[in-house]
Amino acid sequence: MEWTLVVGYLAAIIGAFYVLPQTVHVIRVGSSAGLSPLTWQLQVGASTGWTVHGFLTGQPNVWACNIVVLCCAAIILIVICRDRKLSWNVWVLSVLVAGALVTVDSVFGAVAYGMLIIVPMTVSMMIQFQALWVAPDFRGYSWFYNAFAGFTQILWLIYAFGNHEQAIQIGASATFILQMLCLGSYMVKRPASSCRGCWLQARRARRLNDRWATAWRHGGPCRLEWWRSTKSPAVPAPRREHLPR
Repeated sequence: MEWTLVVGYLAAIIGAFYVLPQTVHVIRVGSSAGLSPLTWQLQVGASTGWTVHGFLTGQPNVWACNIVVLCCAAIILIVICRDRKLSWNVWVLSVLVAGALVTVDSVFGAVAYGMLIIVPMTVSMMIQFQALWVAPDFRGYSWFYNAFAGFTQILWLIYAFGNHEQAIQIGASATFILQMLCLGSYMVKRPASSCRGCWLQARRARRLNDRWATAWRHGGPCRLEWWRSTKSPAVPAPRREHLPR
């Protein structure tokens, strides 16, 4: 059907850049906090498998999209390796996953490939969910990436059911559910983290105010010595002649 091809190419155009928000975010922030290295190792392997699957089945919208996803996932994995001082052995798992996917797709066909592709995709998303749930700091994570990815999987599902592409039906369904699970985890944790940060800032401000009140009640040299013993590194100590008498 022609409308499914239109949806398929729309999914390819959008899907080619669904990892881009996460790529730009992790480079801009300069931190991989909240990201799981294993997730992106498996993502590189899975993207390679989808690229080869697109070539084998003659679907340009599949292989063109996943080449871009593969490049973005590789960049993210490089940033994680540099940020956490990981060895380059992390690429071995990606190569093994890609090799297994290509072999199964070539020998056993699309259905077997669709069943196998669920494994790295499910494991990668569950590990990312666990990393988000336990991580105190997730500055490196982009919620827009998950939302964008979920919308892309919906387009791939429409295309797959219209063209009876079983591998994409299985893979996109599992990916959509897990992407929404990660997004929900982030949305649940983010308000709590923001409130906790505001509470800590307010508590610190009250402590500083109490210190100033105590300093005001002391006179002369005692005031200067008290300030030197309790000053914050972020606040320069006042000069003696500026202290109130």
